[in-house]
Order: sequence, then C-alpha cells, then structure tokens
Amino acid sequence: MCRVVLIGLGRVGSRALRIAQALEGFEGCEFVVLDADPGKRRVAEELGASFTRVEAPADAARLARGSDLVMVSLPSSVAPRFIEELSRVCVDVVDVSYSAVDPYVFEKPFLGCGSVYVPDAGFAPGYSNMLVGEALRLLGGAEKVEILVGGIPKRPVPPIGYVVTWSAEDLLEEYTRCARIVVDGKVRCVDPLEVVLRFEIEGFGMLEGFYSDGLRTLLRNVEALNMYEATLRWPGHLSAMKLLRDLGLLEDRPLEVGGARVSPRKLLARLLDEVLAISRIGIGDVAILEVRVEESGARYRARAVMEGEPNDPATPRFTAAVFAATGLAVLRRGAEPGVKPLELLAPYKPDVDRVLRRLGASTATEVVQR
Repeated sequence: MCRVVLIGLGRVGSRALRIAQALEGFEGCEFVVLDADPGKRRVAEELGASFTRVEAPADAARLARGSDLVMVSLPSSVAPRFIEELSRVCVDVVDVSYSAVDPYVFEKPFLGCGSVYVPDAGFAPGYSNMLVGEALRLLGGAEKVEILVGGIPKRPVPPIGYVVTWSAEDLLEEYTRCARIVVDGKVRCVDPLEVVLRFEIEGFGMLEGFYSDGLRTLLRNVEALNMYEATLRWPGHLSAMKLLRDLGLLEDRPLEVGGARVSPRKLLARLLDEVLAISRIGIGDVAILEVRVEESGARYRARAVMEGEPNDPATPRFTAAVFAATGLAVLRRGAEPGVKPLELLAPYKPDVDRVLRRLGASTATEVVQR
C-alpha cells in the first residue's frame, strides 16, 4: 500500500485531498493529514484520512519519513521551514505554497537523496509554468512571454471590486512584494502598483492588470527577451488598493493601538476575510489564465477558464486540481531528482488537463507557426 502525507488542510489542501480520493491512481493509498489545528481532525477523517496534530516542521518530517509522496499546502510564511526539514528525510515532495524563498536553495539535499521537489504546483505560478514549458517545446524558444492570470468575482463587488477565495494574507503580499519581470533580457524589480495595465480578455471585456511576482523559477529556466506575469482584476480595483497602501494598511510593521501591537496588514487581511469572503457575499467567481508566447514570428496561446460558486470557488478548486494531479503524476510516473518546477514537467500536462476538465475547466491551445 502506498502512503501519501498531506501537510496543511486549509482551503486548497482539503479540496486537493477530496480530489485525490476520487482519482484513479490514488486508489489503495493511505492518506495521512498533518495540521496544527486539531479542529481539522473531523474534516480529515470524513475524507477517509488519518489525522495527527503537528506544529513543528521537524515533527512533520519525522512522521513523513518513508512515505511515497508528501504534499505540502501551507501558508507562505511557514512552508519553507517544512520543506527544509522534508529535504532531510528523502521523500518526494509536491508543494503548492506560494513563498518568496527560491526553491532552488533546496536543490542539493533533494539531489543527494535522489528525491524530487516540485514547487509552485498550483494555479499561477504552477499551471502557467506548465503552459510556458509546452510553448517552449512547440516553438523551440521564447522571445516574449505574457502570463495573464486572475481569480475574480463574476461581477465587481464593492468596495474594492473583489471577493476573498483564498488566504487574504498571501493575497495582500501580491501588492507589496517586488514583482520581477524581464525587459530587454534583464530582470527588473517593479512596484506592483506602479503601473496599471489593461487587457482585452475574451468573454470579460477590458480588465485591469498589475505586475505580480509569479515568474519565479521561469526566470531561471526560460531565456526570454521580455517576460512578465500580470494579475487581472476588474477596473477600479487597483486605485482602491493604492488608497489602502497610501493609508499604511499594507504595512506589516506593528503599530501600538490601545496598548496592543497590531500589524496593519494582518488587520486588513482579517477584515477582508470577514467582510469580503465569497461565502458571505454569495456570488460566484471565475479563474482565468491566458499564456501568450512568441518566438521568431510563431505564436502560442493557451487559455483556461473555470467558474466557481460561493460554496466552491474556482480559484482554490483550480489550484487544488493542479496540486492533486501533479502529485499523482509524480507518484505514478516519477520525475528526475532535484527541484523540478512545472515548466520542466510539461509532459505531465495531459494528466493535469484531464483532471481540470473533470472539474469543469475549459482549456484551449492555439499554435500559429511562422
């Protein structure tokens, strides 16, 4: 019997476990959930998994030792510490966490173990990387890469034209973290809110976009003259976010309020979770991804769209689908040791596409040769 360990049973982790339980290929596997929240025990057991409460990364690694696959779905602030410990116990790891840490810092221990670490196995970065990898194979290179991605409500929701479908703290980090893009062959670090971009997206009309730091491993593995990721939002959203930033609400440095020290960003994240949670608003969302690549006159365009409902939003479902499908592919098909982001695992794309379509996504690819 195979043994699969899932660390983190939040919005994405719980959905990934549910999806995995329904996929052929995972049948006969024992699922073990590790989470710091004892309240997750009931959810895990309802999904047919055993549960152990774990807080320390070293304890999680000890319990994961000897497993056939470890899937990590943790907040960006803590995930790297768990990956570091897991790299020492020689297990294959698929990680959906969005972290600022360069995953290649873990290359040496994973290579030494002969095991694989797949970072960013989610929506974007993640499936977007896989599409870029497919484009490189079909076109033979890339002069220009555009990644347009967004999880947005089906219509703008006041006061910021947005609803919360995943970690609000990780969401706010997108507006504060330096966004790395490639311009004329050089990597530049830009303020995400400095420039408001505009894109005509089929079926949605004109949307706003801002540079976001989703290229990550593509900066290392793709030689493009120009390359960027832009996150899509309804018009007017970015002016609202600039206002919040100018008021200091995106700052992480604690302020003293009534004798307590409070991080403005953590407070804002808590308010967003409370006021703009999709389940509270009662409106569905849409996950949109469009990748455009050009090379010597040839063009590649891939598009994926998934619609969600208030009780089952599209963005975490899309993310969980890629996460679960990648985990299954690594478990059953294997991968070369070391750090292997999804642009290097483009041959897995048909496996991932089957799971996405099963969960309601529409996918399409167009290649125009020169």
